[in-house]
Amino acid sequence: MSLTNNEKKMKRAIIKLCALCGLVTLAGCGTYGRKANEQALAYLNRGIELQSEGSHTEAIREFDRAIGKNKKMVDVYYFRGLSEKALGNNISALVDFSEAIRLCPDFAEAYFSRSAVLITFDYDWAMEDLDKAIYYKHDFAEAYTQRGALRLLPGFENHAAAMADLSEAIRIDPASHASTEAYMIRGGLHETLGDFDNAINDWEEVLRIDPDNALAGKFIEECRRKRGH
Repeated sequence: MSLTNNEKKMKRAIIKLCALCGLVTLAGCGTYGRKANEQALAYLNRGIELQSEGSHTEAIREFDRAIGKNKKMVDVYYFRGLSEKALGNNISALVDFSEAIRLCPDFAEAYFSRSAVLITFDYDWAMEDLDKAIYYKHDFAEAYTQRGALRLLPGFENHAAAMADLSEAIRIDPASHASTEAYMIRGGLHETLGDFDNAINDWEEVLRIDPDNALAGKFIEECRRKRGH
């Protein structure tokens, strides 16, 4: 199992930051140049490289070696959590994301990634993590999209709050993958509420960003039939 597009996007941003700064810095929690020895950092970088290739089992071995050299290396727990999640090891991923958060309480990406694991068994905790991710990173479009989607789950519906979250995700980053997801979900919400015109508008926006999105095209056709023309 590979990383999701959102996780890949966040990982690319983190790796780019490392390259620009010449050291690893995340979420205001210090730098590896101060805390980790060269060998631990080499293991981390090798793990990230393997993870990018989809070799998650091998990546985890490198992350384990990095932790063996420096147990306070925040980012290695986060990246190991991503690989554990990609392999379907949700409990191990939960433990790693939680350790990253313990070491760095304002690590927005770790809260976001942990919420994706928690969604499967603890709705309230997942929502709390998304709230914290947005609190620590105000322009976190992916977190707004995910929170908006959660607010549409059966038994937890809050249409107004979901609409607000999805619209905010689109406002923050109107032409990204996160906004494409937000448009897709918001279009479905518009359709549920009987607002067929805005549903079609949202799905047409998806096609503008991603012309090969067959699902958006299918939804538009179905919605037009419901609308009557």
